[in-house]
Amino acid sequence: MATANDIPFASLKITEELPAEATSAAHQVFAIVELTENILNQGIGMAQLFTLRRVNRHFDSVINNSLPVQQKMFVVHTHDGTDKTQPVRFNPLLVHVQKLFPFQVYRFTYKKSAAAGDAWLFSLTLLNLPRRLSVKAQPILEAARTGSMGVLSTKVASASLKLSGEVIFRNGGLLQERMDSLLALEGTASLEQMAAAFIKEVGRRIGEENEAIKARGEERATDPVMLDANGT
Repeated sequence: MATANDIPFASLKITEELPAEATSAAHQVFAIVELTENILNQGIGMAQLFTLRRVNRHFDSVINNSLPVQQKMFVVHTHDGTDKTQPVRFNPLLVHVQKLFPFQVYRFTYKKSAAAGDAWLFSLTLLNLPRRLSVKAQPILEAARTGSMGVLSTKVASASLKLSGEVIFRNGGLLQERMDSLLALEGTASLEQMAAAFIKEVGRRIGEENEAIKARGEERATDPVMLDANGT
């Protein structure tokens, strides 16, 4: 499973030595908050902004106190989503959400769905239901509960949207019996909150399956809440 450190960042290119005049000029420019904000908002990529926040207190302060920069980073929404004429962009880091799941994923997709009430339907497909959740699920669940400051805390989209989720379990493979599980997703969800919602739903289905196994008098399944250190 990937962590926040596994999400790719744009690298900062630091030159070996700069002439004193150039260094002084750069300091003068970045000392002006408005100029720094304009540069960050126009010429710096989203992922690189998170890296810049760790460079020094000045960059951290400018980034954390600039609404346009925060919106560019998907930390806050650009609008509330009620005005349908306003554009909505999906977070480019959505493609990395699949790496957060502590189990093997066959497919993770999203699309506009009339069947889901014209909501954006996020669909997670598993070829097999895990026997238990890995201990690696805990950091994601905890981050979703308390909130973090990294890239995983960024919003799913640039505005609040009607979101829905489903987990598809293909027991034994694509041609075997299919079990679907629907879940609600908050329209203002962050990437870590979305991942946590799917992890919780898979955990719930694991619990149901283990109870069914016990009821049938078969071999006692491992309690999904009791996670070992290796996540196996």
